[in-house]
Amino acid sequence: MALDVSGQKADNGSGLGLYRYVGQANQLWTLHHLGGGVYEIVGVQSGRALTVGNGSATISDYLGQTGQKWMISGTAGSYEIKDMASGKLFGFSGDGSPSLSGASGQPGQKWKIELAL
Repeated sequence: MALDVSGQKADNGSGLGLYRYVGQANQLWTLHHLGGGVYEIVGVQSGRALTVGNGSATISDYLGQTGQKWMISGTAGSYEIKDMASGKLFGFSGDGSPSLSGASGQPGQKWKIELAL
């Protein structure tokens, strides 16, 4: 499964979901290192940043807000993506909706990051 911008949309506020990886541009993301282990995560198709706020995860223009800054940590191909604003982990709940929650060790909070050539 891949982090996917729903409906291949590119507008501010477009929602996110999980979808079988098919290599579409709405499933590709660029990590921009901001320093100190903090990253901006930008959708390749939209050029917009992964953003959390008001209980939802969307893409939006990067404005340097804390809900757009992420700490990425992990080893051996399993990564956690932590929201700098709340300190909670970005993942997906059992029903497939994006969520921020405390560390639980559940698979929905573990990410595989691969280099796309």
